[in-house]
Amino acid sequence: MKTKTIIDQKVRDEIKTNFDDNLFVTAGAGTGKTSAIVDRVVNAISLKKILPERIIVTTFTKRAAYELKFRIRTELEK
Repeated sequence: MKTKTIIDQKVRDEIKTNFDDNLFVTAGAGTGKTSAIVDRVVNAISLKKILPERIIVTTFTKRAAYELKFRIRTELEK
């Protein structure tokens, strides 16, 4: 079976681990923005890089906001 190569893995890793900068993440639908943001928030909280009440994530729709909130909570509960 052929393994999938993610061409933007370096950028995804930076989103997940760079807590020194504020980031603006933009990409087309279905490219993994939500997953990348969830990974960033969960990683930041888990590593105690920032308190949960100091995190702001902005989306363009209420549906996207609810999806982020649900996925972040689900990952933190794991």
